[in-house]
Amino acid sequence: MLKIDLMTIKRVAVHTIPSRATDKSYVAPTGGKEMVHLSAPVSDMVAGRIARSLGHHSHGIKADFTDLQPGSMFQRACSMMDGGDADFLKLASESAERLTKVQQAKAFDPSKLISMSGTVTATSRPFVAFIKADLEVALTEGKKSGQTVLEIMNNLFMSDSQRLYKIGFITRTAAGPGKRDGKYIQDQHSIHIFDHLMTGTESRKAAFYFYSEFLGTDVSSSDRRLTQDFYEKTLKFIKDQNFSPSKRIDLIESLRTELRSNTQSVSVADFAKTHLNATDGPKYVTYMDKSKFPQHAITKDTEYVKSKLRRRQKITFTTGVQISTPADHVKDLVKITQNQDGTSTVIVQGVVASND
Repeated sequence: MLKIDLMTIKRVAVHTIPSRATDKSYVAPTGGKEMVHLSAPVSDMVAGRIARSLGHHSHGIKADFTDLQPGSMFQRACSMMDGGDADFLKLASESAERLTKVQQAKAFDPSKLISMSGTVTATSRPFVAFIKADLEVALTEGKKSGQTVLEIMNNLFMSDSQRLYKIGFITRTAAGPGKRDGKYIQDQHSIHIFDHLMTGTESRKAAFYFYSEFLGTDVSSSDRRLTQDFYEKTLKFIKDQNFSPSKRIDLIESLRTELRSNTQSVSVADFAKTHLNATDGPKYVTYMDKSKFPQHAITKDTEYVKSKLRRRQKITFTTGVQISTPADHVKDLVKITQNQDGTSTVIVQGVVASND
């Protein structure tokens, strides 16, 4: 689980990422020549938003770096944790140039890239975060009407209603320099990403350029296994509880519906909040935690469980009466004989569990 408490933001640089030229040629980013000062209230606000996006019970997604070579974003981000101010500004500018080149392939609107570094947790683990804000308004790199830069973040992406931003958050997970043979190593660092698209019904491919081409990460390597684990562990929890037969059936169907839906991510906290009551929800969250299932959101990939997610089958009679059965079990559970007088004789395996 990503630990993101006690965040201290020490350095911030802001770049404007322009649109490509009308002839589709490269236009260099601007800004980022000096450190941006964050007032204490704004710093707390930024830390709070990052924590809500990436921390406990969030929609943050754990990813893996696929490019670890010199010049990669992984090596650059780790160097930004450890270097001096001049090194940080230089590497932040290189990062802005990389994002600008990545976006050159499409007609993106102008945006801002906020690069920041600092520490988290009581052990002061270093972190670097890259935040891309998709709105054109707001951030300027100097002073505006006497305001400290970034105080206008309220209008950009810090309010709960504004989700048009993406975050890549890299932190060191072990004591020491995080290096082996002079190179930073992945097993002593972690990266989590947040993208507003991943919490909605739009395809995550829409932001592929950010987490894959810009950050050099992959979010899909373990998605299928984690989705399978979510289904199987949640199913076991439902079956192990002393629920009535009808409630158990409803919850199992809710689980299958949740995984069939068009949303791009799923989380224990969301399932508990949506489908369980105030007593059963905390029990479920505790159960999944003890089962070693991640508390952050996961990106859904139902390939391993797709055969178990088929919709229930319905038998409809001419009078509007319906019988619903588990998928592919009509012949096993229901036998129907049509009579000559316009009626049907139905034999159902099982007894009545509810009459809602």
